Amino acid sequence: MAKKYKFSVLGDITDAASVSGVGYSFDVKGKTIKQGSVGSDGAFSIRFKNKKKALKGSIAFEDLNGANTANFTNGGLEYSLASGESSNFKAKAKKSPQSFSYAFALSNPVSPIPPPPPEANRITLTTFEDIYSDAIGGQVIGGTFTPNNERFTAGQDIVTSTAGTLGQADSLTDNTAGDNDELRTTTDANNNLQNSVAATTAISGIENLYASGSNDSSAEVNLNKFTGLTTIKVDGSFANQVKLNQYLASGARTFDFSSMTSGGVLIANVNSGVNTGDALTMIGSRAADILEANIGAATLKGGLGADFITGSSVSGTYAEGGLDIDTVNLTANNAKDTVSLKNITTAADGDTILNFAGFGANNTNFDTLEFNASTFTNYTAGTNVTQVDATQAAASAAAQAGLNMFVVDTAANIANLNASAQGTSWLAYATDTESILYANNGDFSNSQTTAQLVGVANNFDATRNVSIVA
Repeated sequence: MAKKYKFSVLGDITDAASVSGVGYSFDVKGKTIKQGSVGSDGAFSIRFKNKKKALKGSIAFEDLNGANTANFTNGGLEYSLASGESSNFKAKAKKSPQSFSYAFALSNPVSPIPPPPPEANRITLTTFEDIYSDAIGGQVIGGTFTPNNERFTAGQDIVTSTAGTLGQADSLTDNTAGDNDELRTTTDANNNLQNSVAATTAISGIENLYASGSNDSSAEVNLNKFTGLTTIKVDGSFANQVKLNQYLASGARTFDFSSMTSGGVLIANVNSGVNTGDALTMIGSRAADILEANIGAATLKGGLGADFITGSSVSGTYAEGGLDIDTVNLTANNAKDTVSLKNITTAADGDTILNFAGFGANNTNFDTLEFNASTFTNYTAGTNVTQVDATQAAASAAAQAGLNMFVVDTAANIANLNASAQGTSWLAYATDTESILYANNGDFSNSQTTAQLVGVANNFDATRNVSIVA
């Protein structure tokens, strides 16, 4: 009779502060071994017996409340956990019992629409034509303008619009710049953002557009009625991928769709309405997005979904694909770009990177790949890595001297590398297949492809093209 080996998995969800609504299932070869819930500190413990010396399987997480996503807050940021989000694990047993640690790193920080400040001046739109400015405030009823006491002030004004109340030729004008005004609108399938915005007369001097959709049916939102915007933040559900038009001409420079649960967004430079050297920040949704920078510096972050990210055509770009298989096109801009691969440890979340400039091709404005030391434990934040081949890596690991070493060699040589004596997780770059490889215990015979790089095989220099952050 085969011996049953005892396993104990001690795990945690990295960066967790309160994930009491998150459950896990522990599967081996498709068979559920155990299910349970994650503690409020993100920790979980699994104990079971297995007849095999070697063990492979996966840990999947889910929202115990039955919603599509589980959210929790940590360090002021809200994080999302997609239902069924999972990661593979591997353990080898040479003795019984055996314990090994497992960390599941959550990404996709979500920045929800904040509640309105109670002290701000309030303007509430109606189902009639509403006209509000610094001088007047009121609505048109039956063709007659009826004044009231609501009007724009020199301080913060908040305009609220429930579904169906924005778009009756409404006119909103605040001549005070920089007072952080907000237009908060809710939408649904019958009163979508596309039609509501199109049916306004003009919206000027309101700095923030906050839209919350409930199965919103918009396909294309034209922001040509807006001037003076700085921020666009959207949450909720949308039936289609929403294309934005005239979004830079509106004045907006920050775009946050991280709380948008479905549909996705299309932000393409050809539809921007104007070119600008201003810095842009774009955060994608939990669906497939298209995000494109303009000519200024840009921070572009995908979320869930297969995103396509295009960097600035002139200036430097910081790009982060997030989960799922994404494409990052850095463009041939002769500028320093950074692609973040933080927490990316499986091919299912890998990125295809186009136009990456290795040090050998451009020793002035070369690009960098960013990894985090909390996930890739062989590396120290803020410390330059040392490039080694597979032979050098094996010798250094055996002597416990392999910290901060990044392997650059052929795929075949890397596949024969076992640096597990170091007791850390390693990264490598295969020069012939142009792949970044990850070994969670330093043994690359069972490594996982984490990212596919295009066009850097002859120019990649780990000492210069790799950056380690916390």
